Amino acid sequence: MRGMRIAIPVAIVAAFGCAPDRQAADPRIADASGGSRVHSTGQVGPSKAGSFLAGNHARKLNDFSSEADFLARALAADPENQRLRRRAFLAALAAGRVDEAVELAPAAGPTMLAKLALAVEAVRKKNFLRAEKILAKLPERGAGAVVKPLLLAWVKAETSPDEALEALEPIRKMRGLALFDIHAARILEVTGKAEAASERYEKARENLEALPLRLVRNLGRHYERTGRPDEARTLYEDYLEEEPDADIVRSEAQRLESGEPPEPLVADASAGVSEALFDLAGRMARQAQFALACGRLSLRLRPGFDSARLLVAGILESMDRHEEAIDAFGQIADDSPLAWSARLSVARNLEQLERDDDAAALLVELSREGPVRYAAFVGLGDLYRANEQYEKAIEAYDSAIDAAGLIGRGHWTLLYSRGIALERAKKWNRAEKDFERALRLNPDQPYVLNYLAYSWVDQGVNLQRARKMIERAVEQRPDDGYIVDSLGWVLYRLEDFKEAVVHLERAVELRPRDPTINDHLGDAYWRADRRREARFQWKRALTLDPEPEMVSAIEDKVRNGLKDDLPKNERDG
Repeated sequence: MRGMRIAIPVAIVAAFGCAPDRQAADPRIADASGGSRVHSTGQVGPSKAGSFLAGNHARKLNDFSSEADFLARALAADPENQRLRRRAFLAALAAGRVDEAVELAPAAGPTMLAKLALAVEAVRKKNFLRAEKILAKLPERGAGAVVKPLLLAWVKAETSPDEALEALEPIRKMRGLALFDIHAARILEVTGKAEAASERYEKARENLEALPLRLVRNLGRHYERTGRPDEARTLYEDYLEEEPDADIVRSEAQRLESGEPPEPLVADASAGVSEALFDLAGRMARQAQFALACGRLSLRLRPGFDSARLLVAGILESMDRHEEAIDAFGQIADDSPLAWSARLSVARNLEQLERDDDAAALLVELSREGPVRYAAFVGLGDLYRANEQYEKAIEAYDSAIDAAGLIGRGHWTLLYSRGIALERAKKWNRAEKDFERALRLNPDQPYVLNYLAYSWVDQGVNLQRARKMIERAVEQRPDDGYIVDSLGWVLYRLEDFKEAVVHLERAVELRPRDPTINDHLGDAYWRADRRREARFQWKRALTLDPEPEMVSAIEDKVRNGLKDDLPKNERDG
């Protein structure tokens, strides 16, 4: 089942959480409120315990709005319960109900996010001295080691400008973070020190292999505002050469050519706090719920901050809240430079909701809009391939490659994707050329190495070369069960059954419910004269929903075992 080996990287955290009089948003928790209780007045009200348990269930589903509603019920029954207050605050914040979260924050206990919400609210009301006092009490460990100095520096840019960079200083010592130079440059720019800001921007540029999109816009506008339009033009052009679909940078280049003067992206301390929260959300994406909270607070300060809205929507998508993600992407205005990317993301979420016709219609619409961008064709190809419509997928990938123009290193995924569709459509000669071309662009890409090598192993050709390629892939992805299975399978085809068993057992540990891997292990056990274990693995494979063409072959092996002779392998040394 080679399809399970596909892994294509894509352009993407403590629990946070239906109104008392409406059904829960998620049908799985609609009846989870645990019944009701009868008050002394004879009226029926919600059970605190039931509402709390329903809130817990909603949290497990990342359904923060329902969690907030259920916890509000529980809190109404027990308003002094500190734990409930804290949980209700976190749920409301994650759900984007920031007014409600701010109201709950003072009684939510000494949590970082509660203090952060109160500080942001003080900034929103231009009470920077109060915000400074709140931020000064944040812990200096864990996430606080970054959050405290970063936000405190921006608040001091308003209250005590000469102390702002000193407050930011603890971040300078953190390896791998360019936050110090980036935010120092922004603070210096806001406080009117353009020359010093330029030095810091250049320092950030020197220390980064690739410039983040937001920094490109910051730096480009700074160049323009300091009388260096040619440097801004070169910066935009260089970025677009690497990322031709970056509409937001293209809009900057077009604005520059039109002669429209640039406004600073970060115009004051309030915008700086919002920018800092956005950066924190992006850098802490693995802690999705904390990142989501930072994104919500960033938008609290700047509701029109489309980059933050795009990030929040992406976090919701990563948490499998696809309807909410679609709603968040949909809040980006049609005239925003990010609108096209947002609609592309909507199509991806529609596919996740199995609304394939809607997704396909939107992708076709996007593919017809100028300027032509290949990402819509890629999405369409991926959708068709997932539905085993391989000819349509190939046609879409062909269009993507045509739209991409000059194929460079970053386009290896296009060739990989089309190669998979071609291989599934039994057009191996073309598929093989795409895989080999993808490897020329990115020689050590583990997924391409594995797919091409496994295909050769399946055909019994180029086995020694395939082994070397798979070993390179395993070095990079030692815990990928499919790649480890490929190594076991090439060793099996090379008749090194003892070593094959070692790697196939490891593959089954990593992917215990894959029928192909269990089938492979059964074959290796049989050749290693472990017949009982072989039949056990084959029988297990049959319980794991193998593809129909596999079933009869596995059933035959259960009855009769393997033939004594092996398929003749072509070895290329």
